[in-house]
Amino acid sequence: MAMQVKKYLMQSKIILIIASFLLIILLSCEKRNIVYKVPLYKSNTNTNILVDYIKSDFLKNGGMVTEFYVNNGGNDIVLSESQGLLMEIAVYTRDKELFDLSYNFLKERMRLKSGLFSWKLNLKTNEISPSNATIDDLRIYRNLVFAEQIWGNYKTEIKSLENALKNLYHRGFISDLYDGFGSSSLFSLFYYDYIGSLFLTKNLFTFRNL
Repeated sequence: MAMQVKKYLMQSKIILIIASFLLIILLSCEKRNIVYKVPLYKSNTNTNILVDYIKSDFLKNGGMVTEFYVNNGGNDIVLSESQGLLMEIAVYTRDKELFDLSYNFLKERMRLKSGLFSWKLNLKTNEISPSNATIDDLRIYRNLVFAEQIWGNYKTEIKSLENALKNLYHRGFISDLYDGFGSSSLFSLFYYDYIGSLFLTKNLFTFRNL
């Protein structure tokens, strides 16, 4: 039985190594020609109902409240993940007002001294986490690039976030987080926004060999 478990673990490691190697090859090949059409949802009743529901029930001055169900009102937690997804919805539906509302909230309430965005804000205490979440910052960055293609006038914001993202560069990889003192030594594939990373490698020399 022990031998079978050991054999299974070894096979799993080999599969993981091969998958990681293939992903690296894919990234290195595709980032030379990065052309992505800005996504667009066709307007329909279901989409409109969903967006209206989010705006009416989850937004507080531009912040998308999560964990709202906790204790009959909850902790009123806003995540950079939620804000980035809100920006993504705005891009898909071509809602510039919603996009600016979400992004301006991030800038005014969740931006850290590093220029990155705190992964969590408690609206009741106004406390923010001192660290970012890389996948969320890359999602925000990706949608800023899309917004520049759709509406324009976001180049300054893109450049500012690119400079902040340099804090995450660690020995050829993008770290999982930066807490104001240093970047994590961890690089997790599941913590990776693929398109955002490709935009980054195209636009910023620091990440050219990512």
